[in-house]
Amino acid sequence: MKKSLVFVGLTIPVVLIPNQLLGSHKLLAQQSDNYSLQRQCKAPLQTPMPMEAVAQEALVACDLLLTKTPENSPNLVNILANKAFALQVLGRYEEAIAIWDQVIYIDPQRGSHRANVVRDLEIYSRWFPNTPIQISDSWVKALAEALRLTRAKMKQPDYPVYSDWKLSPKAIAIYSRVCAKQVLLPEQFAADPALARSIVECGLRVFMNREYYQNQKNELEAARSAVAIFLYGTADPSIINKLPETVSFLQEVVKNYQQLRSTSQR
Repeated sequence: MKKSLVFVGLTIPVVLIPNQLLGSHKLLAQQSDNYSLQRQCKAPLQTPMPMEAVAQEALVACDLLLTKTPENSPNLVNILANKAFALQVLGRYEEAIAIWDQVIYIDPQRGSHRANVVRDLEIYSRWFPNTPIQISDSWVKALAEALRLTRAKMKQPDYPVYSDWKLSPKAIAIYSRVCAKQVLLPEQFAADPALARSIVECGLRVFMNREYYQNQKNELEAARSAVAIFLYGTADPSIINKLPETVSFLQEVVKNYQQLRSTSQR
């Protein structure tokens, strides 16, 4: 199940995803007929399976199926629509809107779907409005590195993540849109560690700045809350504390942060 939480102009999804990516290309390569491909080219929003993994599979399958589908085929509109749904789930809203434009040209009654993507794009393109950054840049760099170190020690999760920070495809799309002014594909994000670090620092800077002043200028609590919002979409204890592994993870990040800050002050 997907939950979304809104924090001052930025909505971040909380999504649990199994790792189906590694097998998707192999699975599709084994398909020998259009029916099998079409079965894979499904709308992620209409399946109980974890959505980002399904969206990755669906996007690959839809693209393959589109190469085999004539322009006058009655199936074309549904294939395009499922591709648009997949792009939307992955946070690639600009691409999804372009596909919905093709769909609406064929079937104008589907205009409401395009409107939903435009709404999501507006939500995920907003950052905290006019909030001056007043925390030290050294704090942000230490927190980004503490997060990287902590994630590196984690067991590889059973859902698709990229780079040393192990971000999901949708998180990469969201943060690269607002921080790098372009939507990066997961492979691009993972292939450029310097760019990935700058995007992670950008997101953490905004969250830590806000949380520092909302937590009576408590630096460590601001660090913990910033990471929680960055990864999980909320720092609300009633949500975060329900999962012991999440609490333990955040404690480890703060511990690493303290060590890095202590070293930098020597």
